[in-house]
Amino acid sequence: MLTYLILDLATRQDDLIAAHAMRYNSKLKYGYESRIVDAVLRAIVTDNWVAFWRTRRKVDGYVRAVLYWHTEKLRKTALKAISRTYMSCDVKWILQSTGGEEMSWEELVQKEDIGWIRDGDKAIIRKPKTRA
Repeated sequence: MLTYLILDLATRQDDLIAAHAMRYNSKLKYGYESRIVDAVLRAIVTDNWVAFWRTRRKVDGYVRAVLYWHTEKLRKTALKAISRTYMSCDVKWILQSTGGEEMSWEELVQKEDIGWIRDGDKAIIRKPKTRA
């Protein structure tokens, strides 16, 4: 239950201070340790969406359901990072990076209001500026 409560504080309630305090107090009082909780909290604090998705793939269905509350925020973070970094990118990789292929390209474009152009298996994020 401590795992669910700590992850609920961090994801749904967006109270990282209370989540870290509960993890620390639980470790002192009950000897509670969880590498999954530590990895998720570290990923949320640092906005490391890659570590979050990797950890999310490894957990059971109950923990994955609790982590669902934070997926939208990390999806937006991942899309911002992709849009700032790449001019074009593989659609399959974008879908894996923003949610583990839980959505189709059309659903992602509609939900996140993305203005990227799909060209086959590639997504054109930005067009290079031509020099005159």
